[in-house]
Amino acid sequence: MLRILCCPDCKADLTLHTQDKGDTIDSGLLECTKCSKRYPVVSGIPRFVKTDDYLRNFGMEWTIHAKTAFDSHLGEPVSEYMFRTRIGFDEGQLKDKLVLDAGCGSGRLLAVVRSHGGLAVGLDYTVAIDEAAKNLWPDKNVRLVQGDILKPPFKQDSFDFAFSNGVLHHTPDPPRAFSCVASLVKPGGMVSVWVYPDEGILGKIPNRTAAIYRLLSKRIPLPALYRICKAMQEHIVLPDAIYEDFFDVEKSYVKGYHNPRQALYLIVPFWSFAPFMEWRIMDTFDFLSPKYKFAYSYSQIRSWFSVNGFASVENLPFPVAVKGRRR
Repeated sequence: MLRILCCPDCKADLTLHTQDKGDTIDSGLLECTKCSKRYPVVSGIPRFVKTDDYLRNFGMEWTIHAKTAFDSHLGEPVSEYMFRTRIGFDEGQLKDKLVLDAGCGSGRLLAVVRSHGGLAVGLDYTVAIDEAAKNLWPDKNVRLVQGDILKPPFKQDSFDFAFSNGVLHHTPDPPRAFSCVASLVKPGGMVSVWVYPDEGILGKIPNRTAAIYRLLSKRIPLPALYRICKAMQEHIVLPDAIYEDFFDVEKSYVKGYHNPRQALYLIVPFWSFAPFMEWRIMDTFDFLSPKYKFAYSYSQIRSWFSVNGFASVENLPFPVAVKGRRR
């Protein structure tokens, strides 16, 4: 891991100081060889940020719902399906490749990478990184780092694959965040991102409606907001048919207004229609709690790839997800 880490400020190499012996480092200090800044290693995780800052809501979310989105918990291959439709990497090509999940949360997609033989590296700003450790360790094919996607503590050209699922749009500068992730992939490597859609009527209208709801929700303390989201999902009962085929891209997005779920989404865009109660609570909080929440069209995301020197750029089925290969 040390060979791909660097100082997030000056990008120089790091030296490890530790009393630990063997392959597993539980605690220590990483010192920059140029600017002499020091970064602790705590519970086996290099820490390059001190607080959750503007992403505190996600630290809270993934601590409460540490296992909610894991296929092993749900009993359904939901994360596998999301990996195919939102990330779109050829799973057969992941074996023994270094793969970065930029904004890994509690690690559900790292588990997918691991299951296909990839060497998974998770980066997250928040305390969710500790939940990822509980979920995935002691697997030595998973490495975890707490750091800022806008100042990634990795050397350029380090990874074979990198992806970010539902994270860039929660940063203060999503295009810059994309550039930071893109620079970490080797020439010929692949990058994939999924962001909130601002594509077509089913994207544009809910985004405008959501802005009104979020004027209020952003002013509610996070613990109270979570209790409100939980109470709404537990006490407002909708017909079972509303929740059918939620994870089926074709049925959820192509039917458009003929899909009753999408019609409701135009009015109450924060409402989750996932077929699992835990997921619905998590999703509703996820929608209403972030400080930053941007949305983009396919053409806007494709322009990010173009500006950063990518070829073979491809739209993926789940809006708005795009992948490309770095020249």
